[in-house]
Amino acid sequence: MTTDKTLLIDGDIFLYRAALGTETHCSWEDGEYTIDQNPEHAEAVFDGIITSFTERFKAHPIICLTDTSNWRKKLEPSYKSNRKDQRKPPMLPALKAYSEANYDCDKRPGLEADDVIGILMTSDKTIKGRKCVVTIDKDLLQIPGKHWNPDKQKMVVVEPEAGHRLHMLQSIAGDPVDGYKGVPGIGMKRAAKILDGRGEDVGEWEAIVAAYDKAGLDADHALTQARLAHILDADHYDDSKEEPILWMPTTTT
Repeated sequence: MTTDKTLLIDGDIFLYRAALGTETHCSWEDGEYTIDQNPEHAEAVFDGIITSFTERFKAHPIICLTDTSNWRKKLEPSYKSNRKDQRKPPMLPALKAYSEANYDCDKRPGLEADDVIGILMTSDKTIKGRKCVVTIDKDLLQIPGKHWNPDKQKMVVVEPEAGHRLHMLQSIAGDPVDGYKGVPGIGMKRAAKILDGRGEDVGEWEAIVAAYDKAGLDADHALTQARLAHILDADHYDDSKEEPILWMPTTTT
């Protein structure tokens, strides 16, 4: 397909759905429980998902994938540790290998799929033309540009200011799904009140640090949480070294 449109697809989500959704579970009379897997079925389901996106938008797909290592765990070893006991479809690694063999994929050392999408979406060097993120992950709404949520059948355009605000909110509220807590006891609604209720002479970062201080946590802890929350973009990735450039606030206290 010749097109100037590119879909940056969150491969982790749709590979997981294809692998999990094609399992057949069976409980036997003696209490034994088995899972039957059909790789060809899973591959066909994944192909169907990607085809549905490309046909809808007449665009070239790039499947963005998470590496086996994770730079955020170097900042916070407990990052996503709440998921360690969650069962993953046994067929997932093979299906991921299938995607890498049959599609244009982008996977980078130490990065999550979200980071890869953020870098590609905000870089004018790697991909020319129009770009759109395809995911159901709300965290990616930090990244400016077009976003298609196939579950909601909804296209949104994220402005840079809205993306920055989401990062600031998540820096306060944390994300229990990803296993970083932010300020204990504060969710997104209270985080918004903290940012909106600060005085005119108080910057965003100062207000965030003050919220952590009130909870008995210091500015270093606040900075770590903000870095965990931050989705990498082209300005926060060193291509030559293949490593993140850690986020820094405009002002600090």
